[in-house]
Amino acid sequence: MIAKRGQIKDGKTAFDLSEEESTAAAKYIADGLDYAGRALVIIPGYAEAHNLRNLLHTEAAFIAPDEKKAAEEHRAALSSLRKAIELHHPASNANDAAAMFGSPTVYVAEFARTKDEDAALKESAMS
Repeated sequence: MIAKRGQIKDGKTAFDLSEEESTAAAKYIADGLDYAGRALVIIPGYAEAHNLRNLLHTEAAFIAPDEKKAAEEHRAALSSLRKAIELHHPASNANDAAAMFGSPTVYVAEFARTKDEDAALKESAMS
């Protein structure tokens, strides 16, 4: 729901959801955070649940109504990401797609491109 409304504006990822979509997305995020929190009460060292919280807080930051709320969500996402990294133990079969699903995850679009990347994109026929 959120991703389909994303676009790059001034070098940053921006999302433009209708009020109805924003309300629905916020509820899905809140529900997901609730379920991840319940899982962490049962198993505090559950790396995948910490990673899920990271991803949900990142999504919440994308649709935050203001910069202050977005910054709070980013801080919560980073805290959960750090915990997921701390707790993550790669499976013995690292090529297993299911095992890789639980790996700590960062939204790459959140990082600005380097000058070298910009230059390569300008030279590329695909850009």
